[in-house]
Amino acid sequence: MSLHTPTILLLIVAVSAVLSAALAFVADRRRTALVPWVMALAMAAHAVGYALFSLRGQISDFASIVLGNMALATTFALLCEALYGFQQRPPPRTLIWLLVALTGVNCSLLIDAAVPRAAINGVFFALQAGTVLRSMWQGRGQTVGRGQYLLIAAVLTLLVVALRAPLLVATGSAEVALLSSSQPGNALGFLAVLVSLLLAALGMLSMTQERAEAALRAGQAYERFRSSVLDLLATGVALPALLTAFVNGVERLLPGSGCSVNVLGAQGPHFTADAAPVLGMRCSLALLASDRQLLGTMTLHRHAGRAPAAADIAFAEGLAQLAALAIERSADAQRLRDSESLHRQLIEAANEGIFVVQDDTLRYVNPRLRQMLGGGHEELVGSPFMNLVHPADRMLVARKQQAPQRGEDDRLHYHVRLLTQAQGARWFELSPVQFEWRGQAAVLNFVTDITERKLMDEQFHELAYHDMLTGLPNRRMLLDHLQLVLAANRRSGRHGALLFLDLDNFKPLNDQYGHKVGDLLLVEVGRRLRDCVRDMDTVARFGGDEFVVLLNDLSEDPSLAQAQAARLAEKARQALAEPYVLMVQGESQASTVAYRCSASVGVRLFSAADREGAEETLLNQADAAMYEAKEGGCNTVRFHPGDTV
Repeated sequence: MSLHTPTILLLIVAVSAVLSAALAFVADRRRTALVPWVMALAMAAHAVGYALFSLRGQISDFASIVLGNMALATTFALLCEALYGFQQRPPPRTLIWLLVALTGVNCSLLIDAAVPRAAINGVFFALQAGTVLRSMWQGRGQTVGRGQYLLIAAVLTLLVVALRAPLLVATGSAEVALLSSSQPGNALGFLAVLVSLLLAALGMLSMTQERAEAALRAGQAYERFRSSVLDLLATGVALPALLTAFVNGVERLLPGSGCSVNVLGAQGPHFTADAAPVLGMRCSLALLASDRQLLGTMTLHRHAGRAPAAADIAFAEGLAQLAALAIERSADAQRLRDSESLHRQLIEAANEGIFVVQDDTLRYVNPRLRQMLGGGHEELVGSPFMNLVHPADRMLVARKQQAPQRGEDDRLHYHVRLLTQAQGARWFELSPVQFEWRGQAAVLNFVTDITERKLMDEQFHELAYHDMLTGLPNRRMLLDHLQLVLAANRRSGRHGALLFLDLDNFKPLNDQYGHKVGDLLLVEVGRRLRDCVRDMDTVARFGGDEFVVLLNDLSEDPSLAQAQAARLAEKARQALAEPYVLMVQGESQASTVAYRCSASVGVRLFSAADREGAEETLLNQADAAMYEAKEGGCNTVRFHPGDTV
């Protein structure tokens, strides 16, 4: 059979390039997979080498011979790097890359001596192939599956091709043919290289895929094992039985391994299982509590004689964390059971209300809470907790009671109304804390009656934000409302207005009849102003005989907004100009006082263009407009000069 060698060379170059691109695509899809990237580089180096060979006679001998052979040697080096990386072991880089350098030196020195050059290169290539096979043997536990056999077949094929030239020289029958010739030996060697390329690529990809599948199966097995341990922990199994189940489960997860757990206690070390015989490597890990206190140790005995890989150590650390969690939770549960009687005595004698909610049901109430709410123990325990909560507060309570279980701050407290038998709804402060009640998650609540404090707070709020005489909002509340209206206007583009009112002839009333009658008139002024404006508007008293009306949600159009504000201002002016008939209660009988009192009104229109923090400026401008109304003869309405449209 006669094969055209240049065609085979081009075929090798094409196949190598295609495999390089395919491996690079796989590596890019897997992102973190390093092995396919290294294999892609190896195939690219192989393509470069044979491309340089195929150009013999068209490019310099240095490029074709020296660089071409170094590219092939680089292929072996990268293959070795990929395999060691797959096995998670450090490669012998000094050796594998020294052989690449030696190949370059050999080809440079013997560039015109084809026979010895080919023989020495064959030895170097054989050493590199042997390094790969040695890695396969040493890391055989890491390269299980069908892929390793494909890779071994590929490397053995390359080894045979590499040893061909040295063997022919050793037997004295070597005849180096030109690459362009079609000798059967040349062609068959190139075909063997082509087959080995395909086998190597398929082998590495198969090993990577098989490892991923094995890791997935191991992860699923570990999750089933972890769930079984947590289920046993939730059911309150005693610690020795729990750790025995843990040790047996670990040994099923890691065939060929033994496991032992050593728990430190008051009476010294305690082994839950006999230590497995140390036939191979041993890995011992500390079991640490959540506060970093030492709970004991876990020892894994691997019967195979190889050192554990990084993945094995990470897996063992995960097992150690699970064992530490089981020991700590079990110890906590045991301590809780041991101290439950003492805790119950303390809770029963507490002056603070205490109750336990589990699955939205009251599981326990102490005597103090029964006293607060009324009703006996039998009426409360076993009933839905929400039955005690005021309907308006039930959504708040549902959210707060779940907060500790979601991992949020369990030191929070909140105010809520609870329904009592004798006094109806009263205010309480609740402080929920997550804990375990008889082996199941629950919420422990501490309760304090704050009804009197709540009423006092409301009174303080009323005094801080309202005028004591008229009950109208004071300056502080008006500024808060004005800030909100300005923010709303910036969103909606609508206008608002401030009406600053000052009574024109209020002082003579006080001088003639006294402050008691003057207070009656001020109360009536507040009532008339509330009747003049809409529910959405705010009427405030600034003290003395000054009142301010905040109009909001006026038109977006400045002219219409000004007309709306003018209409309401005029309505207020007319209402305040109506006669006042004031009933005055004397020592023996009531009397009436008839009086006329008008008001001067200053108006400041504002819009979305007014900047944030302009509240005081707007009030001052409305005040200035009011003084213009005073100077214009009183009992009139004046807009701020900047509001004229």
